[in-house]
Amino acid sequence: MGCLVFARQLPDATDSIRLKCNPHERYVTVLSSTRTSRNQPQPIDSAAAVRYESAMQIILRVLLMGLLGSTFAAKAEDWPNWRGPDHNGISRETNWTALWPADGPKRLWKAKTGTGFASVAVSGGRAFTTGNSDDKDTVFCFDAVTGKELWKHSYPAKLDPVYYEGGTSATPSVDGGRVFTLSKRGLLHCLAVSNGAVLWSTNLTAQLKAAMPTWGFASSI
Repeated sequence: MGCLVFARQLPDATDSIRLKCNPHERYVTVLSSTRTSRNQPQPIDSAAAVRYESAMQIILRVLLMGLLGSTFAAKAEDWPNWRGPDHNGISRETNWTALWPADGPKRLWKAKTGTGFASVAVSGGRAFTTGNSDDKDTVFCFDAVTGKELWKHSYPAKLDPVYYEGGTSATPSVDGGRVFTLSKRGLLHCLAVSNGAVLWSTNLTAQLKAAMPTWGFASSI
């Protein structure tokens, strides 16, 4: 315990650019077809042809702009909360490979985070997790590529080992410029993604007058 290992395969950017209409997959498809009878030639309307050509130019320009934008924006999909963006543990990324070496994928970096069972949330090129050490919970923010520690925030919290090692349980959740964490004793934090500043915090056990569960609160937000 106490060691975060991060390894992730980044698919090539061009693999994310497809033409198909699906808002969840971040790509769009345009299909068009025309049918003309071979035996019945149709008269040509020059004005209509000009309007058609102008419309097609506009459509092509919009498509080109969309493709260029997708090229620069394409990247590995974020995993901003426990079990991913759809909360089902399934990644929508493609071009994965299961043919890894016998000793596993190449380790990119590792970091000590203390004792805990929180997984990792990834958003905007940053990786977030929590751990407990010396009766303090700490929220960590790392550069997802290099593993450099960008900031951390600590607060007093008991290890609370009950039939297991103890430590933090809930995975951080990232939404926009904020990251949310919940401690085993019900302390809810809202921190700034940029620098870890506390935007607000509240104690749910006191606010809701809720009894602490046997193994503490472990629900990811």
